[in-house]
Amino acid sequence: MKQEAELIDNFLKQLIEKGKLSVVDISNKHYHSKEVDNAKNILISNQLIQNPTSTFKPINYVWITEKGRDIIEKFGGWAKYKEDIKRKEQKQQEKSDLEFEKTKVDLDLAKKTLKEFPKTKIRAKIALIIAVILAILQLAEWIISLLSKN
Repeated sequence: MKQEAELIDNFLKQLIEKGKLSVVDISNKHYHSKEVDNAKNILISNQLIQNPTSTFKPINYVWITEKGRDIIEKFGGWAKYKEDIKRKEQKQQEKSDLEFEKTKVDLDLAKKTLKEFPKTKIRAKIALIIAVILAILQLAEWIISLLSKN
């Protein structure tokens, strides 16, 4: 993996050094081995380099894309780019896990609230009845006190 990353970085750096619109012929034997072929496949599949589709140039020519240039210039290489992607994926997974946990807690709280609601409703009715009875008793005391003064 480390050798593969070095091959990718070196290849991208060569393309950058040659200039923005330069192409490299990858048909020579220097560019063919199992590791180099794997690195080229990664470069092409991740759209870091492109093969021209023109009939004027052979398919063995490639050039660097903006994404390939950014990996070298902004991230400092393929390995650091992959680490950055992995770190972002981990953060996203942690965020998803936290949201899932929050949803579970919210569901539990909603269930408990629904379970307690009838009990709370009964308590409120009892409190209302007691308040009405006390209000009637106070009113009765006040009426009795008025009648006894006369």
